[in-house]
Amino acid sequence: MTEQALNQLARRVMLDAARLECGNLLEEPPEYTFSPAFERRMKKLLRRGRHPVWYRTLHAAACVLLALLLSGCAVLVVSPEAREVFSGWVREVHEAYFLYRFFGDEEKEPVSDESAVYQPAYVPAGYRMERRNVIDGIVSIVYIDDQSGNLAAFGDFLDTTSPVLLVERDSEDIHKKVFVNGISADLYLDAEEGEANVLVWVDGENGAAFRISGVFGEEELVSMAESVRALPREMFIHPEWLPAGYYEVSAEDYPREGNDPADGLESGKRVLTYMNDQEEELTITYTSVFDAIDLRPDRREADAVSVQVGEEPAFLFLERTGANHLVWADREDGVLFWISGPISGEELIQIGESMQTFSEPPLEERRLTWVPAGYRESSRVMMGDQGHVQYQNEEGYLITLGYQHGGGVTSLHLIPSNGGGLERQTVLVDGRPADFYLDRDGANALIWEEDGLLFSLLGYCSAGELAAMAESQEVISPDRRPAWVPEGYAVYERSYRDSAVHTVTIYENPECETIMFRRQPNGDPGLLHLFPNEGSVEKHVFVGGNPADLVSATKPGSRSEMCWSDGEALYFLSGNLSDEEMLNIAESVGNMPPLPATHIPTWLPLGYRNTSVFRGLWSVEAEYKNESGERIFFRFARRSAAESSLEERREEIREAVEGLEGQDVLVNGCPGRLYPDAGGVRHLVWGPEGAEEVYWLSGPVSGEVLMEIAGGVNRTAE
Repeated sequence: MTEQALNQLARRVMLDAARLECGNLLEEPPEYTFSPAFERRMKKLLRRGRHPVWYRTLHAAACVLLALLLSGCAVLVVSPEAREVFSGWVREVHEAYFLYRFFGDEEKEPVSDESAVYQPAYVPAGYRMERRNVIDGIVSIVYIDDQSGNLAAFGDFLDTTSPVLLVERDSEDIHKKVFVNGISADLYLDAEEGEANVLVWVDGENGAAFRISGVFGEEELVSMAESVRALPREMFIHPEWLPAGYYEVSAEDYPREGNDPADGLESGKRVLTYMNDQEEELTITYTSVFDAIDLRPDRREADAVSVQVGEEPAFLFLERTGANHLVWADREDGVLFWISGPISGEELIQIGESMQTFSEPPLEERRLTWVPAGYRESSRVMMGDQGHVQYQNEEGYLITLGYQHGGGVTSLHLIPSNGGGLERQTVLVDGRPADFYLDRDGANALIWEEDGLLFSLLGYCSAGELAAMAESQEVISPDRRPAWVPEGYAVYERSYRDSAVHTVTIYENPECETIMFRRQPNGDPGLLHLFPNEGSVEKHVFVGGNPADLVSATKPGSRSEMCWSDGEALYFLSGNLSDEEMLNIAESVGNMPPLPATHIPTWLPLGYRNTSVFRGLWSVEAEYKNESGERIFFRFARRSAAESSLEERREEIREAVEGLEGQDVLVNGCPGRLYPDAGGVRHLVWGPEGAEEVYWLSGPVSGEVLMEIAGGVNRTAE
């Protein structure tokens, strides 16, 4: 193919992109004839405002050819050595345009967070969002000033997803350097008054390049740029107010069969459906990909009224029969809404103004820290945005904890047993009202809302028991510890306090060499310190992009130490390790599944919470405390060739029960002795016959309670 043919192909690629970006607007018939000068300026503005050219999205073959055309313009394109040491955006200067090109290893994951998209939170007065497109992760937003007809455009380009960004240039254009939130940016000022200016900058940390163009000055361009923020790619929106009697029926990612969405709502929409007792239907449709042109009143058959939803202009379509409709675009979040239902315009507007946008994080697993005696966790299920935990006793009775996103706008239907009715009462859960439903022929239910979640508890329990369980529910916190340690190392000792806020994990290998990992909250008064050995070398390194201090040992047998923070917690690492091993361990720290619950109580009396746990391979110590300050202690020890913990624990027991007459009992089939109250404390000691291990419980509770706690201690992993 000749150079002329390649140039023609490249031109066709650019024209195709312009048609895709500008087609709908360019097809709008003019209401009157403009002057040739005006037409020329508008065409130039459209070119500047409706670019970028997204080669990969349009034509893969043309992408390659166009890249070949431009390959001589940058050293990095032809230098494999440079590519290996460089990854990022490069600005190329050409006669008719500036080209920003991304170079990097396309086999690697993109640097930027694909769960988020970028968008300005500020636009100049008079401008409104006209169109928002998301194509292959590239966001393109067009704004329009209805009074002047001027356009503005924003686009983001996320590293290897969109490796080319183009800015046209004239010889008279002025190029200057400005700053966007401290980041150097390129400002292109059109020499002709009234033309669109362009601002381009690169966020190196997130691997993203941004482009804003519009017929306004440097100050407004920079203000728009500095307002750009990351929004969740997948937003979940719910109304905080609905007309009386309406409840949620479904939330679907695509319109259900028979639903006729409004013109202008493209793919990626979500439809919320609500219904009342008269089976009247109310729908809320929203999407982040839309073209507002098709939603103008002159394109609808219904009578249109201009209204406001908050500060946003909106259109209210009053049908002569059936449902009314409300449509508007939230310019800040880039979301278009369409609400339809057999209700008044005032009610539609009230719903619209109550819409709340949030990103639903993954649902965290939860558990009950207290259940009635005899119940043990029997199953745990997580399905999308719902979780269920079941507890069962020996008689087969169940207690079920359910939780899901949605809070007050989520519906839960209770079916009474034997066709009977339910008696509703109000009880308190952590001082907040909750609904208790008494089923005289079946399981009772407790329903409450907390932290944007809807909770339910079902069981053959009293209102007081259900409320106590509800107040005991908690998130199962992931265990933040290294996912990698050198081969041969395993957890030797694990201790924590204050509900696992402070943790210490010790790893040991067969040569008795240890690694210590410690985590504690930021701001903790017990700050971490490094203690360099003689001859050690202090280094400044990075862990997950965060600065860290590394004291590297140089003498054989000496330990290296490392300290860093991730903004939420402080971390300390120590071991006889190389710098590479220290950094690999530190970089692997993340949310890990909790360690198996072995040799530890799984049930406690109501009101008691764990305050500290020390857990090693050969011994366990735990303390539990209630609001009155009363404490229950648990200890476990077993025979070890390397430790004398078993003998030490037996000696402590002999001293604690000296002079007390105990009675023989069985704990999980193991022989034990229960000792009477002495100074307000009872003791229970047991262990399997023939095994070199011992369990010890003590606390200001009855013997029956001690036996119940002991019955929940596991000898093997759950």
